[in-house]
Amino acid sequence: MECYPFSSKTFAHDLVVIPQNNNLHNMRKKEDRAPQIGYDPRTRSIPEEKRFVRSGAVGGWRERLTPAQAEYLQRNTGKMLVRLGFEEDPSAVPTSAASAD
Repeated sequence: MECYPFSSKTFAHDLVVIPQNNNLHNMRKKEDRAPQIGYDPRTRSIPEEKRFVRSGAVGGWRERLTPAQAEYLQRNTGKMLVRLGFEEDPSAVPTSAASAD
């Protein structure tokens, strides 16, 4: 088993520990422990609307965009996202749940 040059820990150890340490539940616990805007000391938590770590769903950030934010991102990143292979059509990047109404 190969070790890091600065530690006696093996790579295999990290392959187990890193995903466990960074699952959605643990990431939200870390966020609750970090003092930041929106933290409520009475509940020892952050209200859902102020969280950075929300549902853990891929692309969930799109549902939080205002129509103005979606239009800004589409105008400024659409072509680059197509060029990098993340999207096929720059006009489809990104969309806002609010703008679909």
